[in-house]
Amino acid sequence: MNRLKEVFFSKCRYMIATMGFFNLILIYMMRVDINVTILAMVDDEVDKNSEYHSSYYCANVYNIVNHQTTKINTGEFKWNRLTQGLILGAFFWGYILTQIPGGILAFRFGPKWVIFSSLLGCAITEFCIPSAARIRAELLIVLRIIQGLLQGVMMPNTGCLIGNWSPPSEKSRFTAFVFSGIIFGAVIGQSLAGLISQPRSSYSIESTEPIYISHWPLVHYIYGVIAVLFSGLWTVLVFSYPNQHPWISESEKQYLLSSSINGYSKRDNKSGTTINGIMTSTDSQSLDDISAESRILHRKPVPWRKIFQSLPVWSILICHVCFNWSFYTLVTSMPTYLFRVLGFSISENGLLSSIPYIAQSIVSLLIAYLSDFLIVRRYLSTTVIRKLNNFIGKCIYCIFLLQQ
Repeated sequence: MNRLKEVFFSKCRYMIATMGFFNLILIYMMRVDINVTILAMVDDEVDKNSEYHSSYYCANVYNIVNHQTTKINTGEFKWNRLTQGLILGAFFWGYILTQIPGGILAFRFGPKWVIFSSLLGCAITEFCIPSAARIRAELLIVLRIIQGLLQGVMMPNTGCLIGNWSPPSEKSRFTAFVFSGIIFGAVIGQSLAGLISQPRSSYSIESTEPIYISHWPLVHYIYGVIAVLFSGLWTVLVFSYPNQHPWISESEKQYLLSSSINGYSKRDNKSGTTINGIMTSTDSQSLDDISAESRILHRKPVPWRKIFQSLPVWSILICHVCFNWSFYTLVTSMPTYLFRVLGFSISENGLLSSIPYIAQSIVSLLIAYLSDFLIVRRYLSTTVIRKLNNFIGKCIYCIFLLQQ
């Protein structure tokens, strides 16, 4: 047993990063699956006329893709486009409300338990989606809002977990690896949902004609089961702070805690003094105790006024809003566009919708390693690196988006 612990927990921060990575994969699988399954849920005959006679329909494109396989309608719900849009967008109504409260919860309870509660809650709502859809569309909309509320706490708590477990020299790679789970989650979630939801033929005794059935509810049940199992693993392997981990080596714990302490500015404290950002104590406090005090005794009031008057804060906010608007528009709308406008099947849809995110995950990891290299070698400052990455990435993204 000790040998196994030595192998698997030789670097506990890497285990934390891996768990964070898979957690975001599952979270995003449960977020994007309905973007694909709704194509099998809805009866296309409800607004077929508006689809083929709308001025927005790409008639020229139709001549290019009309070789695609004929659409098979297995939908049981007669929802119009407005209702479908509300179902897809309702998630974000809840998502936007719990971002800041999520950070407060991280400080109070630790990111481990907040993330666990969010993941388990999302799994439960995922199980309920097929039943809610069959009861009323309004109930499904409410369920999607609840999913958004639960997932809204995920990003600030994941950031908190990364901050607690990543030393400054590894932060870019650590962050890029964990958050690449978002991209892998979108890829796996949409691809698998497309493969499972694709209508399949079966034959009955009374008829020689094939009957097509879509097993779209299985998508939500499978994703929910995986999330429940992973949440149990999360409680065993993940801890909010290095000094709470029972299997961490002493050298790694001291390294991580001292890195965290070095991040604090010089200040007075009741039990000792601060020299170059490192506390020294007259009663020989351990780094564990200092780290605990640094999170409690040295907590300062949040300067909300200065935050809202800060130009850098507003620039980051504007960049984030602009990128997320386009990113989530693609995530939610691309499957519908590929299915209804370009005529691809549901299984092809899931795979094609995933291509941009595969490229994004590869590039983000490469850029993260390059960024850390430039920072460690002091070729460029951290601020310049962040600005360059943001500027170049958004410019390229904008150019390709406008060319579509």
